[in-house]
Amino acid sequence: MNNHTIYIDFGNTSTKLLLDNEDFYSFPSDSSLFENIVDIINKYNVNKGLYASVISLTADLILFLQEHNVFSLKQANLDLPFSLEYESIDTLGEDRIAAAIGAFSLNNDETFLTIQIGTAITYDYVINKKYLGGAISPGFAIRYLSLHNFTQKLPLLRVENQNFNINMIGKNTIESIHSGVYWGVLHEIQARIDDFINKYQSPAYISTSFKQYLDKKLKNCNFANQNLALLGLKFLLK
Repeated sequence: MNNHTIYIDFGNTSTKLLLDNEDFYSFPSDSSLFENIVDIINKYNVNKGLYASVISLTADLILFLQEHNVFSLKQANLDLPFSLEYESIDTLGEDRIAAAIGAFSLNNDETFLTIQIGTAITYDYVINKKYLGGAISPGFAIRYLSLHNFTQKLPLLRVENQNFNINMIGKNTIESIHSGVYWGVLHEIQARIDDFINKYQSPAYISTSFKQYLDKKLKNCNFANQNLALLGLKFLLK
């Protein structure tokens, strides 16, 4: 049986895996995570890999990965296509580094903005091949959840339940919540893109599973692969 290389993105909500033969898996980052990872690594006879994680992995899972030569992005200590100028690299999310590398791999830009829209929205700036940092803000789900949890009467809504032909002015409480969350996210992202392009005249890349809700509204940006972090990990081991 052939050996395979694996790339893993451990996210807050879901974990995504890509094999060197382009097989792809996605499942929740829950109590079954260890079992799912073991099954896939054994199935494909994995003997090499790289992962990025924003969650705390169990010692057993880390050991299992290391036994199959699968290491975290920071552990691997690989040469990056840009320097890291972040002040607290130890706390910098590996997914942010990986996604920026994935964006770089698309066109080898020296200056670009990477935006990931998931549980959180992250903005990562690479200027003249220097990763400077960026910003983190609440994603759709967190905004809906916050409105519900920190009030007594507002219902818990979900982004997935909408077609997003949303009016700016909500005519009832449900519409008002959707308007606030959706247009708040949209305008925040657009403002970042516009500011970046005005300053640097360079591309902005967006990676998200919410493309269908945003691509007709956001301007002056490129919707890249929604698994940009996996592309970045793959680029490093090519």
